[in-house]
Amino acid sequence: MSETLASRGHDVHVVTYHLGKATDEFPMHVHRIMRVPTYRKMDPGPGLQKLLVLDPLLSVKITRLAKRLKPDVIHAHHFEGLLASLPAQKLYSIPVVFDAHVLLDGELQYYRTGLPPKLRSRIARSLDRFLPSLATHVVAVSEEIREVLISQHGYSNQQVTVIANGVEDEFFEGNPSRFPKLRARRLLFTGNLATYQGTDKMLLALVKVCRGYEDVSLTVVTNSDTADFIAMARQLEVDSHIDFVDCDIDDLPDMIASADVALNPRTRCPGTPQKLLNYMAGAAPIVSFEGSAKYLKNDENALVIEDDDIDAFANGILCLLRNETKARYLGRTAQQFARENLNWELNSRAVERIYDQLIDN
Repeated sequence: MSETLASRGHDVHVVTYHLGKATDEFPMHVHRIMRVPTYRKMDPGPGLQKLLVLDPLLSVKITRLAKRLKPDVIHAHHFEGLLASLPAQKLYSIPVVFDAHVLLDGELQYYRTGLPPKLRSRIARSLDRFLPSLATHVVAVSEEIREVLISQHGYSNQQVTVIANGVEDEFFEGNPSRFPKLRARRLLFTGNLATYQGTDKMLLALVKVCRGYEDVSLTVVTNSDTADFIAMARQLEVDSHIDFVDCDIDDLPDMIASADVALNPRTRCPGTPQKLLNYMAGAAPIVSFEGSAKYLKNDENALVIEDDDIDAFANGILCLLRNETKARYLGRTAQQFARENLNWELNSRAVERIYDQLIDN
């Protein structure tokens, strides 16, 4: 979104953490907090050092930059971005757009916070109700998030706008030969290995798939800690069918292009899994559980499986492995949908309309 807005003539400044690569080639300006050598965690989720050190540093950086630049709008990504933007909002009367990618209710339960589940859920629901109200306007990445904010938390229709995430069409022109297969058939999972991703269900389905095809492998593209995942795979005796790849973002299209079937085993996601959009843009045949199957229609552009039906998930994978023609068709139709509906040019125009309304007011 930042790149597209900058290419459309806006002066865009991105304030972020110290982690990441050099960004000299980007059309927007990138400002990082001071280096915190003891923090290298890339996985999602709260942490004491992040809350007490990184986020305050982020807030100071935003506030100082806002004082110097006097921006028309602050676009706050996720809850951390919203909280870090509040001092600048109050000090300099800058409208803040909160980009809501998830709801905390249902997500915090997967993180180790030391709190009982019921208390954790109660706190999460309270934060979902209160925190978005601190912003001038809320952008929800899905209709589901918008409906929850309106029907359960009392927000008005005018306060929340749905603008989907996007993908870069030109980026997903993959070359599968760059990632030769160790076995004849490759399943693919990309992303972190947090429990909310449903990776346990994916491994259970893999057991059945391996009974049908001995030459199948599950390639896991991640930079997460793999210890728990490997331990479960060993217990299920499928660890020999798993390959781990820590590929660079520039290699991701080639890895997706090399997949026979791409897997999305998450059963609950009010937002949109970015891996799903990447799979679609890369024309990968997809098997997904229904609870996170945004933009997917069963037998039209993917195989969508009822949540928690592990046997059906495995059967969906086997179906696409056995029917290459169907797999290619589903991949192409998914890619076509992504190109027509999930591109940043369209989405950025919708963002611009919100900015215009806020500035005019």
